[in-house]
Amino acid sequence: TIILAGAIIAVIILLKNFNIILDRVIHHRMVTVQKPHKLLNGVNESLAALRGWMLLGEEKFKKERHHVWKEEIIPSEDNLEKLSEDWTDSNNIKLFQAVKDDLLKFKKYQQEIEDIVNTSENLPAHKILFEKAAPLAKEAIANITQITNLELSLKATAERKALIVKLGNLEVTFSQILSTVESYLLSGDIKYKKRYDSLITTNDERLADLGSKIALFNTKQLAHFQIFEIQRTRFKALTTKTINLRESPEWNKANFYLASKAAPLAKEIINKLEQMLISEKKILLDDELNAEYQIWILKILLAAFLIIGSFIAAVIGSSISKSISDPIKNLNHGL
Repeated sequence: TIILAGAIIAVIILLKNFNIILDRVIHHRMVTVQKPHKLLNGVNESLAALRGWMLLGEEKFKKERHHVWKEEIIPSEDNLEKLSEDWTDSNNIKLFQAVKDDLLKFKKYQQEIEDIVNTSENLPAHKILFEKAAPLAKEAIANITQITNLELSLKATAERKALIVKLGNLEVTFSQILSTVESYLLSGDIKYKKRYDSLITTNDERLADLGSKIALFNTKQLAHFQIFEIQRTRFKALTTKTINLRESPEWNKANFYLASKAAPLAKEIINKLEQMLISEKKILLDDELNAEYQIWILKILLAAFLIIGSFIAAVIGSSISKSISDPIKNLNHGL
């Protein structure tokens, strides 16, 4: 009875310890390992949706990114926050705190990119070219056209015919400069930048050549030419600035923010979560090994109780049997 009671008590104690470990594994360790995976997926999905919005500008990508934050990232972060209260690894607690701080920045960077990507502020070079340089070029070319029209109304001479050709050449190179800058903005191909430099040089030379003939201009032509010179100087400054902006890594602000802020931060978050996962998986494995050890101890203990109980039962049974049989034998001998 004592052995049976001891066995039952030992089993209860060991099973209690085993249930504690099992409960910790199922409701804590397993969940702790699963939630970072969901958070990892959420970070990657939100980044993919943001890229889709940047490339295609379709509203569905914008909605998808917000859905991922609402349904995956934030709930996973909240669950990990609760689970972290029982974490035993202090380094994981620090890592998770860093991940929370990074997620706030990550969300802010993504919002900045989403807000700017389809605006004129995203492409400052394009904004300068199409909102300032192109209208100015149109006005400048209009002045050259006015000079040419006035020239055509004057009596034709060999010198004035040559002047019309010079005006035409200046107007052509001016138009070519604008189209070349547009091509460079769209493609980023260095050949268009080289062509731009060449056209600017040619245009400078043709302007200087035309300037040497201003004595042939009448009052109206001279007024249009002076205005053209001012406009051309401004146009040259604007196109040069446009070219320089296109060469800069920040020519597309959304892409620059993505490459320099959002994407590297996402990588940091993923690295930290992976470190947490490695640690938590090790803790999970330790708990599983501990549970197996508890079962092994239980088996050994039950086997020991069985052997000891069987031995004691045999000894007691033999003793009782002998205590009964010996008097009966003695009684038989006495008869």
